[in-house]
Amino acid sequence: MQKFWEIKLDQMTYKATVRCGKLFENGSEDALSIQKVEKENKSWGDAVTYAEKHIKMKLDKGYSYLDKNSNESSSIKFSLSPPKHDFLTSSPPPETNGNGNHLKRRGDDAILQRDDLKQPKKMDRQQSFDYEAFQKTLEAQEAFEAKQKELGEFTQKAYRIENLKDSEKPRIENKAAELELICDFMGTKISVSGYEKRIDQFVVFLKQFIQERKKAEATENSTKEIPISSNAVKFASEIEEKGLSLGLICEVHEKSVLAQGSTSKIAEFEKFLKEKEIESMTGPSPAKSMEDTTTKREVKLTSAMKKAQGEIEKKGDQLGIFSEFTPDKLIMLGTSEAISELLTYMFEMNETQEQTNKEDPGEYTQKEVKVTKSINELMSDIKKKAETLDIILDFADDKLLIAGYEKKITEIMKFIEEKEKEIEKEKTTSNSSNTNISITIPKSGEKGDYVQKEISISTFHRVCQEEIEAKAKELDLICDFGYDVILLTGFTGNIGMFIAYLYEVESQSKKSLYPKYWDFHEVNPFSMAAIQEDTQEFKDVEKLFFQTMRGQTIIKLQRIQNKYLMDHYVTNIQKRRELRPNEPINRMLLFHGTRNTKPEIIYKNFDVGFDLQYAAQGMYGKGLYFAVGAQYSHSGFVHRNSKGNCELIIADVFVGKSKNSSGGNFIKAPEGYDSISANGGFYIIYNNFHSYPLYLLEYR
Repeated sequence: MQKFWEIKLDQMTYKATVRCGKLFENGSEDALSIQKVEKENKSWGDAVTYAEKHIKMKLDKGYSYLDKNSNESSSIKFSLSPPKHDFLTSSPPPETNGNGNHLKRRGDDAILQRDDLKQPKKMDRQQSFDYEAFQKTLEAQEAFEAKQKELGEFTQKAYRIENLKDSEKPRIENKAAELELICDFMGTKISVSGYEKRIDQFVVFLKQFIQERKKAEATENSTKEIPISSNAVKFASEIEEKGLSLGLICEVHEKSVLAQGSTSKIAEFEKFLKEKEIESMTGPSPAKSMEDTTTKREVKLTSAMKKAQGEIEKKGDQLGIFSEFTPDKLIMLGTSEAISELLTYMFEMNETQEQTNKEDPGEYTQKEVKVTKSINELMSDIKKKAETLDIILDFADDKLLIAGYEKKITEIMKFIEEKEKEIEKEKTTSNSSNTNISITIPKSGEKGDYVQKEISISTFHRVCQEEIEAKAKELDLICDFGYDVILLTGFTGNIGMFIAYLYEVESQSKKSLYPKYWDFHEVNPFSMAAIQEDTQEFKDVEKLFFQTMRGQTIIKLQRIQNKYLMDHYVTNIQKRRELRPNEPINRMLLFHGTRNTKPEIIYKNFDVGFDLQYAAQGMYGKGLYFAVGAQYSHSGFVHRNSKGNCELIIADVFVGKSKNSSGGNFIKAPEGYDSISANGGFYIIYNNFHSYPLYLLEYR
């Protein structure tokens, strides 16, 4: 009689089943000899390992592998078939009757077998079971599970990058391949599939990529403010003429020159300005005489020149110049060429010294910090500090990812370290001075130590004082309000929940002041969102535009999402609401033409959007002018891009309480008012952060 065995693997339940027994001569099973063993395992890999052991054991003991379709053996054989969800094999289960008995069905199957099954033939084990392939399958499955345990679930996410060029895609694809991610480009979105932690690393790379691209764009065509002395302003016409000849847009102000154009041309322009600075200090060089080439020059000493007296004298000796330092000036005697060279040397030395004094932010990098209990308590303060340092924060599991320039990352790390020390010191002081309190209050074991803590608050919290005090009472905390701090007394656990509540209050208050269609899911600090024509947002702006315009065609409407500028804007509105709570907040969508200035210089600025420093003097003074109708801005202030199309900025303007006026040399809004109104036709504001560039409208 031949013995038989059977293996079944179920991937859905991670179950391995082993059956073995005898066969009668007619091919049916001996019911008394059947043995069945089932084992449920923790994972699919464990089930396969269990089955593998039994396969080896049965083969070693001489059990035949039963293959139903084989014609080389007289035994009844069942082949292993693939499971539903994997490439490993298992035998198909026989049908059962009402009491779960398989014998009758398998007996019936035996009767239907071919005649050649009656001719016993020894079976080749290698044909019946490929152990090497089975082992490789097992190793692949175990490797996948190990990787999933280390790097998280296998998932898919999408991110948006504006104006992505085809030339930039290979770099992103290479980074994705390096992290073993599948990367697809879908318009402005990048879809990535892979392990969660690898995707987190990819997101940090994207943020760094965006920062680098901004730097590159600024280098290709930048705007630079070049400081000049008051003496050099007298050459304003020559400076503007030189700028035009170099293809630059330049504006001469009282203490600086604003130049816009290519970097190389700006560098050439700076060299010209240095010459004008020297000429403003010394006067024009006298005509060179054939008989006497010696010239005398006097220059007023600066603090930098006084410090570098030895170097200047040494350079003068090399050039054959006699130099004499008096308390307030430098006297030079030599040829005109030599003196001009020495003056250039001093000017460049002074500029180099100023540049050296500027702080070098270092390289753009990232750092990973484990989130401790103390850091959780400090999260509100850390986020505020990160905003002031222009640092990006991101959370992944129990880690805080910090991205930014090295020097700024060092500064925020030092800030976190100092704050943690303060918390530890407070806990130590509290434990030593309130020993009896921790013993007499039974809840302290559950909610931490009973301490006193000072929490920073903003203007968004001050207007919600009653609600915040009610929350503190709910958490059994003693709460004392100051102007910019709250003094809390209570258990550290409850204080932690209160801090999280404060952060939520500020977040919700800010969101309530954001524009109606703002995209809060945007991950980039700056983005331009194209508004589709079939949306209500587009229709609202279109209606506003065509109230005063006729015969134009809108080519493109983009929403400007500059998170830093918007944060400045809503914070200023909140401060105004705090100072004059009974007066309504009046905000309007108004038009602004930039004429010779590219609109992106305004809306891509992370410090100031509309800047009073560059505002022109108008009939209402030096302010920022916004029109109610598009026709007014179009008539004399519209900017034309390289395609010849018109561009206007539609701004969200905090008009507030406005005073009607027919003109005047205003430098700020009158006392008790926020703006000036020109009979309702246009408005003038005198605060950089009382307006936000919300849309860029392109039309023809």
